[in-house]
Amino acid sequence: MKKDADFYLWLNDDTMLHPFAVSHLLDASRRMEHAAVICGSTCHPGTDEWTYGGTAGGKPVIPDGTLRECELCHGNILWVPRRVVERIGILDGFYLHALGDYDYSRTARERGIKLRVAPACLGTCERHDKAVAWTDRKVPLAGRLRNLYSPLGNAQPRYYFHYVRRHNGLLAACKAMICMHVRVFLPFLWTATK
Repeated sequence: MKKDADFYLWLNDDTMLHPFAVSHLLDASRRMEHAAVICGSTCHPGTDEWTYGGTAGGKPVIPDGTLRECELCHGNILWVPRRVVERIGILDGFYLHALGDYDYSRTARERGIKLRVAPACLGTCERHDKAVAWTDRKVPLAGRLRNLYSPLGNAQPRYYFHYVRRHNGLLAACKAMICMHVRVFLPFLWTATK
């Protein structure tokens, strides 16, 4: 990471920015006096259907022309000013694939840093709604365990434990680990996934 940059722009490798994205992010950052994390939303290619961005109460915060508050940010498009990095650092190197964006946005909020969704959709990215194999009862147990512990899994236990412990405490992290493994061994206890 280049030190002392004015801004940091996070992008997923499957996100395609619109030509105006950076100028919109800079303008939104300026309006927040460069003291907030700005989350850019993505839409499905060829449509206006929201795919990733900020969420609040577990629901998407759809861009509406204003700077809207959010609680969590997907890291598909994330604008982080130097003032924020000076206070909380940048992405935790502990995470290799998933949860780093949620961890960063939760850390920011816990430290009083505002999270805002940019006023317009700033890029495209296909939604990845496919059920994860470790929750799929059709996948054999060995396959579910292999998927759960894959470094590219969306809830790899080591990373998930770190995330939950940091934000909800040790007891919550232990409970999450137990539930995760019960789900792998007894997937029929949960509603069938798509």
